[in-house]
Amino acid sequence: PQKPATVSKKELARQKAAAGSKSITSFFKKK
Repeated sequence: PQKPATVSKKELARQKAAAGSKSITSFFKKK
């Protein structure tokens, strides 16, 4: 069985990184 807490933390970190790179890319594209 997987540890939900660990998976959630990893997922959150991944989503944060993805969102960060996405916003950064769009930010530079806008300029």
